Amino acid sequence: MKKSNRALAKHKPVRFFPTHGKSSTGVVHPLDGSGDICHEHNCLFLVDCVASMGGAPLYMDKQGIDILYTGSQKVLNAPPGTTSISFSERA
Repeated sequence: MKKSNRALAKHKPVRFFPTHGKSSTGVVHPLDGSGDICHEHNCLFLVDCVASMGGAPLYMDKQGIDILYTGSQKVLNAPPGTTSISFSERA
């Protein structure tokens, strides 16, 4: 069993909440496979993409993301204060 599967089986989290991109470092975290692992353990996969939406590939359905949200002020370059959020049927 992979280390990530062991950790989820042991701790039984109800959600996994990574940040897709981090503007201060320029890092974009890979998400492929994380949704599948979360779903195997009945864990919601929630992703913060405030610093990556519109600037890096992101596929809610393909990557198994249950909840995805972004803000307008970073990569989308719109006035601050607007937030978009999307929920999968599972969420």
